Amino acid sequence: MSNILIIDDDEYILFGLTKVMEAFVKNSKISIARHGRQAVDILKTRSVDLIVTDLKMPIMNGYEVVAYANKNHPSIPVYVMTADYLPDVKERLRSAAISRFISKPFSFRELAAEISCKLDAEQCLVPAW
Repeated sequence: MSNILIIDDDEYILFGLTKVMEAFVKNSKISIARHGRQAVDILKTRSVDLIVTDLKMPIMNGYEVVAYANKNHPSIPVYVMTADYLPDVKERLRSAAISRFISKPFSFRELAAEISCKLDAEQCLVPAW
């Protein structure tokens, strides 16, 4: 069983990604957080195999989540999603040791297919669209 943590303050993103991941990433359990502080609490109490986080969030932003994960859970792949891919964001992410950058808007199914392959190559999802 793979545990995926999705962090975003946008309810649509949380709901949509959760439903698509549950449907297309076999043997996965999805945890959600609406900001970085909730995510850190989850990381302190549960095993997580992959993190998908937004950058702009209240209370604790995605940069802080990435820094926490890199320091305390360096083996967990971190996917970062944002609509603000400006030069300073690009430079800051380049040095943050993230696994993947996702520019919003994006296809939930394509992301689920990629994550499925990342977590279990034998069960690699081939999109049917």
